[in-house]
Amino acid sequence: MKKSPQFTRRQFLKRTAATTGAVAGTQILGMPAILSAANPNSKLGVAVIGAGGMGGYSFDQAMTFFHVEDPGLKRELWRSVEGTHGTMPTAVAQRVSRAARAKITFAERHLLELLVHDGDLRDVIIPTLEHSDYEDLATAELFDAFIAIHEAKQPVVAETLVEHLGGDEETLDLAHKLLSAESKRNREDAMDEVLIEAENCVFTLRNMAIANRITELSREATLAEHSGNTERFNTLVYEQLKLEKIRRELQQRTG
Repeated sequence: MKKSPQFTRRQFLKRTAATTGAVAGTQILGMPAILSAANPNSKLGVAVIGAGGMGGYSFDQAMTFFHVEDPGLKRELWRSVEGTHGTMPTAVAQRVSRAARAKITFAERHLLELLVHDGDLRDVIIPTLEHSDYEDLATAELFDAFIAIHEAKQPVVAETLVEHLGGDEETLDLAHKLLSAESKRNREDAMDEVLIEAENCVFTLRNMAIANRITELSREATLAEHSGNTERFNTLVYEQLKLEKIRRELQQRTG
């Protein structure tokens, strides 16, 4: 797989400014929360403490739980927490968090492509987004940036994006590609078609987030059962059943 080019924030601004002139002319100015999935970094601390014997499962099991497969990252993580009671450098925790995330899906990328140059569409779609819809996605930082820029009533351009993005190479690379692409809708065209596409993307992401949370709850329930924590096991199973009901209702609405 081809490695993403390395970007600094300054390089991102220079490169984007040089390639988005044609796109600038098309720039248009202008559900209750259902999930509460924990931050992967916070859960990682629990997993690593458990690896020391308190949680009843091993370091390798914790790495499997968080889908960490890179041997180099495993070694670095082990060295960072060995003898430190589960604490680790922030940079290592961020790498584990990224490794635990799924790869960029079509739905999240397409939704960003639809929104990036269409201020009118952002006015409709962004208020419907839940933080839980995208918080565990590889593109979460971009969604947060889009929302912050929208709430500030600013255009999505290189200068505003870079204010909200860190130094993650893949995120900066994707931001550049989004800004460099043409708008999915001409300014004079009706919004009906792109609106349906965007709404479908939102429902797909929401359904995926619920499914991931259900899987996570199932894992946590298995650990609770293994440790003999009946009360927690019952609580997790009840929450899982509630989300299964919400998921079925969502699928019926979009079916």
